[in-house]
Amino acid sequence: MKWTLVAALLAQPALSRISPYDREDSERPDNVTGLDFYYYHSVGTYYNGTFSISIAPMYNPPDYRSENTEYPCQEHENSTFGISMNAIAGFLENSPKSKPTNNPFYFTIEAWDKRFNLTRGTGPTQRTSANYSKYQENHVYSGSATSKYGPIWQYNLTDGPSNGDDEAKYRFEGRMNSVDFLLSQNFNFNASDVCKERDKERLLFSGSLVSTGSREKYDWTKNPVPAPRISGSFGTRTAHVSMSGYFIVSNDKFDAIVGRADMVFYGVIDEERSDQLFMDRPVPEWNATLGFARGSVGGANAAAPQILGMVGNFILIAFTGLSIAVPLIFF
Repeated sequence: MKWTLVAALLAQPALSRISPYDREDSERPDNVTGLDFYYYHSVGTYYNGTFSISIAPMYNPPDYRSENTEYPCQEHENSTFGISMNAIAGFLENSPKSKPTNNPFYFTIEAWDKRFNLTRGTGPTQRTSANYSKYQENHVYSGSATSKYGPIWQYNLTDGPSNGDDEAKYRFEGRMNSVDFLLSQNFNFNASDVCKERDKERLLFSGSLVSTGSREKYDWTKNPVPAPRISGSFGTRTAHVSMSGYFIVSNDKFDAIVGRADMVFYGVIDEERSDQLFMDRPVPEWNATLGFARGSVGGANAAAPQILGMVGNFILIAFTGLSIAVPLIFF
């Protein structure tokens, strides 16, 4: 899929939830047209790229000697195999800005199987269901704190090495929450292109990274289980997120794979759908330009409004909840 298509991930103008607009919500106002509200609802920067999952299966001793120790993708034990997906990532302001937060910014990554291409809408109504399975999409996000629970990931800004990169970036690193978490980082993958199993349904896996707070004792990992780690960076040109840790996944046939997973997003900025990112601030800040008069919110002085028009007729439909946006327009 060419990224010109990915950049066209647009919908018919959608009504915003914000009327009148409240800047403390860090949400874009309802006069933004040409952007799907559920993908691009918040002030921030957005990047088009790829999401790669590297799986390293490990031997999992059976509970009983009579149990079968064979499992799908066993031929990759003591090695790795990879899954690559198209993806959109957003690095966003925390909302509301007045509320104390665990993290200096919010991030979300939406990824889907590369074999699904964007398709134009058929008629005046949006699609109401996906025509591909949950095993061919992923939703990665930092999560929001509630009165009882913390976010999925906890991280801080760092002064990490640039590795020769001349781009100014915000860099961060941290760990998956293992104290007051409600959700772990789930992920899915379809291994039918990389494993030998004839029954393709046995190659559709869903599971999660294993938290250090897990009460189970595993023979295939260290005890206690080390917390999954996260690191990354984003700037005015590119973004990168890397997550790693032990995992457990299973399929509908009750097969399971355990081992170590590395998940990486890399992308380039989508300038038309991003707000101006201020660099060298204590925490990331944006000049909210999409749908606003320039200078009315951030630091720019020009007064010309920037309101995008329709540049495509692609249709999305999304479910919201736990800050998840779900693409449902691929075939």
